[in-house]
Amino acid sequence: MKVFIAKQLLKIINWVLKVLFTEKEIEILEADFWENRKYSRFT
Repeated sequence: MKVFIAKQLLKIINWVLKVLFTEKEIEILEADFWENRKYSRFT
């Protein structure tokens, strides 16, 4: 049940992000996020 709720939350968050940001901005945000993940793993 928790997994289902988490998936629903992700859908809602994704929808809100799409409304607030353009696709291009989301791509940039995701790129920044993965870059940060990469660097934080090594520190």
